[in-house]
Amino acid sequence: MGSSIDPDCIEHHRWVGDPLYFGDRAPCVGKENGCRTLPGGGMTVFQAAVAFELFTGLSADTERTLRHFDDLCRVAA
Repeated sequence: MGSSIDPDCIEHHRWVGDPLYFGDRAPCVGKENGCRTLPGGGMTVFQAAVAFELFTGLSADTERTLRHFDDLCRVAA
């Protein structure tokens, strides 16, 4: 699988957002070029929190969910 961005166009002083939920398991063009990266795990949790609130009318505990998600990713790695 390739990238939709030419890696030579990414300058090392930039940051790159990786919209993959589990971006640490896939190559990231920005990371490979020395850029700071923003992984997609937070997107996973906050999308789930919004969906939970829409379906139930209850507020989700995003801090707890982020910790749990991080724990699950560490175990799975």
